[in-house]
Amino acid sequence: KTLVGETSGTFYYTVKDSAGKYYTADGTATDGISVVTLSYANGNGKAVVSNLTPGKYTVAEVADDKGTAIETSFGYTVTGGGDVTVTKASTAETNFTNTKKGSLLVTKDVKENGEIVNLAKAGTYYFTLTGTGYSEQKSITVAAGKSSGTVEFTDLVPGSYTLKEVNEDGSVYVDSAVNVSGEGAVTITAGTQSTSTITNDKTVKGALQINKTLVGETSGTFYYTVKDS
Repeated sequence: KTLVGETSGTFYYTVKDSAGKYYTADGTATDGISVVTLSYANGNGKAVVSNLTPGKYTVAEVADDKGTAIETSFGYTVTGGGDVTVTKASTAETNFTNTKKGSLLVTKDVKENGEIVNLAKAGTYYFTLTGTGYSEQKSITVAAGKSSGTVEFTDLVPGSYTLKEVNEDGSVYVDSAVNVSGEGAVTITAGTQSTSTITNDKTVKGALQINKTLVGETSGTFYYTVKDS
């Protein structure tokens, strides 16, 4: 066993012959599923199945000691295993590599004119995370009286992803009054939680009223320029 992104763990395997029988660690054949347990610690992990009759066997990793098949929610990506040929008076080997999956914690910050603001009423924001063979949409609800919220994408295979803010239907989010920052490339590493912050900075416009006091005359037209900094 090779383990990436984690230092210890307990893992489970089935050993099955071409007739469909399963084998325990001591080589006992069973009609029902039998599971072999491997404990990994300090950089080492091996399990030996003894007393096997020479022939072809299939070795597969399973999710638990009941032999449950691995699904996408399994905390590791698994490579290795498959068919192994056992010959007399020797020990055949098969190698597995488990890479711990990672996660991404996304924080949404809300600003107006560059300043953090507390929302007068709750707001919901939507995001997509995409990578090779992966696409998922999640949402963050920022509560009334708050300026931020979080959501976590879990069980991510290490690699490169793209994080985008979208509308609820998944279409591109566009608002001419809102500047969105923090989108883009995200790297997920084995066994770690990565973080990203997406900020929505809304430009809230105001008005300027010019008041005129006129002394010695009752009416007139006057002209002004208005210039920013």
